Amino acid sequence: MKLNFPKQIYEIVKDLKYSVDNIGRSEDQVIIFEDKYVLKISKSKEILYREKQMNDYLYNKIPYINFIQNYHQ
Repeated sequence: MKLNFPKQIYEIVKDLKYSVDNIGRSEDQVIIFEDKYVLKISKSKEILYREKQMNDYLYNKIPYINFIQNYHQ
């Protein structure tokens, strides 16, 4: 699978191995980079926004998540 990312994202993940996670129930694409980063690609900005809000809330309670960057076209 050939992945093309915006330059800002590519610079972060270019040297990392990845796997595609097909376990979720949504139509979104989830790519895991060496258990360091998770990239979620969605056609819906609203879904990603709600998920970011939930993750922001959980960040102070469960220190496991941090957003590197939000990007949309």
